[in-house]
Amino acid sequence: MHPPGSVPQCVERNFTTGKLVTEWKRSVTRSPCRSESRNRRQADNFLSEYDLWMHDRYRHLLTEIVPSYVYASEEADPQVIGDDPDPDLCVLVDPLDTSELAVRTLYGYTHVLVYSYAVTIQVIVLNGGSSAGKSEIVRQLQAVLPQPWLAFGVDSLIEAMPQSMQESDAGIEFAPDGGVSVGPEFIALQAAWMEGIAAMVRAGARVIIDDLFLGGAATQQRWQRVLDGLDVLWVGVMCDSAIAAERERSRGDRIEGMAVAQAKVVHEGVVYDLRVDTTRTESLDCAKIIADHVRPSGERADGASATP
Repeated sequence: MHPPGSVPQCVERNFTTGKLVTEWKRSVTRSPCRSESRNRRQADNFLSEYDLWMHDRYRHLLTEIVPSYVYASEEADPQVIGDDPDPDLCVLVDPLDTSELAVRTLYGYTHVLVYSYAVTIQVIVLNGGSSAGKSEIVRQLQAVLPQPWLAFGVDSLIEAMPQSMQESDAGIEFAPDGGVSVGPEFIALQAAWMEGIAAMVRAGARVIIDDLFLGGAATQQRWQRVLDGLDVLWVGVMCDSAIAAERERSRGDRIEGMAVAQAKVVHEGVVYDLRVDTTRTESLDCAKIIADHVRPSGERADGASATP
């Protein structure tokens, strides 16, 4: 959804307008009385009487086939049409200066572009430090999302590697203080793993990625290159370092100090579509927040309507 007052990055959507286009061609290209004396401009703006009639006509025709939408043009502020206060569709109507064309007794035409704010998310990328709660959010997401989603995490990548990779400078090393360093062999295998995940998405699978960006923005850029052309929801999983450290101690399967060491560095320079904080928010609630950004407008993960 686009935040109030913002200019969204719209995704052009295929739109069938057969009857509409026919009507527009008839009303715009063959309209009578297209002369300066019959096309007076309004006293309070630069629109002519014909311009105002034309925009009213467009809104009327659109409403016959689109129940709710944002009507936009360069001549006026965007206007929400219909009962939905936050519609997904935006219709941009761009008459090619009909007033000037009328003065010159020429026939004009109009560009009509239809955009959708709704994007079909194909990949959800969760980034957060160790013990931030990403794995549990992934499990809850798989439960609340209506379609089947595959889940892949960096932990499973490491488990799939031979033990020798954890005993070599070329692989991955865990320092006693919780620091993590990776070598060229690990990076090469990780790159192949990332490409494989992207290939599955392009083959039709929906995928949730559970990762921690040790390189911060550089790691995100690697994913962006691999996932280029796919619709991705970037989610930052935040957690207070003290809480994460407490979880780390209770788990017993992590090197103490890892949670604190990663709590901030994994987020440095990373750009998110959404952030959730597990410090005081349960994993299920975080998953529902994320799911509401994946589902179509008006549909919420808790089954309630998103539109009051």
